[in-house]
Amino acid sequence: MNRDKILVFILLLFCCVVLFSTQKALDSNRSPEAELEENLYLPDGKILKIVSLGFNSLLSDFLWVKSVLYFGKFTLDEDNPFIEVLLQKKGMVIDDLDHHHSHENEAGTQDSSTQLEQNLVNSSVLDKEPGLTILHDFEIAGMAPYIYPLLRRVVELNPHFIYPYQFGGLIVLHQTGKIDEAYSLLEFGWENNPQTWEIAYFLGFVDLVYRNDSEQALKWLSQAALIPGHLPVVEKVYNSLLKGGNNKDAIVEYLKGIFYATKNTKIREQIIEMINQVANSPQ
Repeated sequence: MNRDKILVFILLLFCCVVLFSTQKALDSNRSPEAELEENLYLPDGKILKIVSLGFNSLLSDFLWVKSVLYFGKFTLDEDNPFIEVLLQKKGMVIDDLDHHHSHENEAGTQDSSTQLEQNLVNSSVLDKEPGLTILHDFEIAGMAPYIYPLLRRVVELNPHFIYPYQFGGLIVLHQTGKIDEAYSLLEFGWENNPQTWEIAYFLGFVDLVYRNDSEQALKWLSQAALIPGHLPVVEKVYNSLLKGGNNKDAIVEYLKGIFYATKNTKIREQIIEMINQVANSPQ
C-alpha cells in the first residue's frame, strides 16, 4: 500500500511539474500586465492534504516556493521585470522609485548577518525624540491578492513551518497593508505552535504597530514571556509598554527583538529599514 501511495504521489508531483512548466511557457507569451493579473486556483487545505497522500511537508514546500515567487512579482525593486507595470499602477516612474529607496539603509542590502547587526548597533534611533509612530508603508497595497491564501495553504499542510508566519506577519504585511490577513495567519500559527514565543511576539507587534492596541500587545508579550527560551527583550518591551506614554521607544525595542529572533537575512533587512523609518519619522 505504501509503495502504491508513493507511486501515485510521484505521478501527481510529475503532473504538477509539467503543469508548472506549461504555465511558465504560456506566461512567456503573455504581457506583463496579464501575468500580474493571473488568477490562482487554490483548493481548500483539507483537499490538499488528501491529494498529498501523506506527503504534506513536500507539497507545503512546493507551495512555499510558489508563494515566494508570486510575491516577488509585486516587489518594488529595479531588478523585478514587472517593475514598470507596477509603477504605472502606482502612478510612479523609475526616478520616483530611486527617491523612495534613497532613505533606506544601504547596509541593509548586505548578506552578512554580522554587517546587519553592526548596522543595527549604529542606528541613530535612540538619538531621536520619543513619539507615537505607526509604520504604514504599504507600498504594494491592493496588489498580490493571493499571497495570504497561498501562505495559509502552506501552513495548513505543515502547521509547524514557522517561517511563513514570520514572512506573512511582517514583510508581506508591511508592504501590502493586509492587517487582518496577517493577524489571522499568525493566530493560526499560535494555535498550532503554542510553545513558540516568536509567534506570540509577532502578534503583539501587529497589535502595537498596526492596530494601535497596546493593551492586547501586552497580553501577547506576557504569553511570550512564559515560554522557555524567549529573549530578554520580551520583558524589556513589556515593561516599556507598561509604563505608558509614547510608544516610539517600545517599537524600536520591539523591532530589535524581531531582528535577533530570526536569522533570516530578508527579515533582518526589513527590520533595518523599519528602524530607520522610525528614526526619520515625525513626532
